[in-house]
Amino acid sequence: MSLSIIVPARNEKDNLPIILNRIKDTLQSYDYEIIIVKAINDDSDLNVNLSEFFDIRVIEQKKAGYGAALKEGFKNSTKENLCIFNADGSFETKDLLRLIEKIKDKNDFVFCSRYLKNAGSDDDNITTLVGNYVFSFFGRLFFNLKLSDILFTFFIAKTNKINSLNLTSDDFGICVEIPIKMNRSNFSYNEIPSFEYKRMFGKKNVNEFKDGLFILFKMVKLYFQR
Repeated sequence: MSLSIIVPARNEKDNLPIILNRIKDTLQSYDYEIIIVKAINDDSDLNVNLSEFFDIRVIEQKKAGYGAALKEGFKNSTKENLCIFNADGSFETKDLLRLIEKIKDKNDFVFCSRYLKNAGSDDDNITTLVGNYVFSFFGRLFFNLKLSDILFTFFIAKTNKINSLNLTSDDFGICVEIPIKMNRSNFSYNEIPSFEYKRMFGKKNVNEFKDGLFILFKMVKLYFQR
């Protein structure tokens, strides 16, 4: 069992050492690598912050956008499985172990959900809560996706399977493109409950309305690409 952890990072130099220490403590008995995808407009000197860590690669993002960062990380993965882990401290590090165990159980993808029993979010407001429920409902209604939280990009996947999806989104549309194309490819998947925390330092990199429109446009486009 080997794992690439993809960490998209834009102005996260204060958060990165904290989450990397948490990952190191959690996965010390596993074969893993960490790939930090540094945003185009981030001029932080990450080498200073990450000098004490091993098995870490920092790659420069070639195109702007969250989706572009993820795709850059996916194609640079050298391990059997990969997992996205945001740099803001909002993900529960111990859930990496639960994702690893679940993907061993004949799954190609395993998604975390904030809306299953024993899950939740400190970061949701009324806008994001309603948006997440609406987009997840659309996913079930129009794409037969059996996921309760389509927008939460905390998941683990077989590297060869996700790289076969021909992902095209450079923006937040990738949040829905991945599960929709995964389901159309008849890959096996499951979900586990997870808790989302508020970011530790810095400002949110998400614009709720603008990025929501990107997601909506992507779902409409994918629906007519049947």
